[in-house]
Amino acid sequence: MLLSIIDVIVLSVITVAPTYLEHYYVTQSMDAVEEDVSIKGMQPFQIRNLLLKKLDVNAVTSVTARHIKIFRSTDDISVEVNYVVRKEYIGNLDVIMTFT
Repeated sequence: MLLSIIDVIVLSVITVAPTYLEHYYVTQSMDAVEEDVSIKGMQPFQIRNLLLKKLDVNAVTSVTARHIKIFRSTDDISVEVNYVVRKEYIGNLDVIMTFT
């Protein structure tokens, strides 16, 4: 019984941990783009391409261009990434993780 519980916990960590590591890379890339002073003069598509390049360097596969939203105000630029990751868990059960 105890071994079964440990197996479920280990399987859960193995299933979920890589996705959270990937999300960490997404947030690091977003922070790097937002802190870059050269983005002030860039168009939204250029900022999106810059972020996608940073995500590609970090081997992030869950985020595509359609997940990235860029908002520009008179003195600020904000980047928002919303995406969902679905991983197979056990049998017909899936783990669905939503990141914003």
